[in-house]
Amino acid sequence: MIVGQPADLFDTTNPDWAPITNLGHNNIKSVSTAISRSARFKVRQNKKFLQSTQLSRRKKESLKSSHDELPGSSQDSTQLGG
Repeated sequence: MIVGQPADLFDTTNPDWAPITNLGHNNIKSVSTAISRSARFKVRQNKKFLQSTQLSRRKKESLKSSHDELPGSSQDSTQLGG
């Protein structure tokens, strides 16, 4: 800014005045395209989240089952003592 303050809307002779409309960007996509893109993104995110939670659940189950199979686990010690 030259003057230090923004120019008034129709003060085109002010050195700080700049157009804010029709800057040459005419490539505006439709809203429906943006909405469908957002929906696809949300579906992909939900899939990734579900897959990660299922994977972590499987890991926990496999760790628990491998722990139960180890000698000296709580189930084996109760069977030996009885």
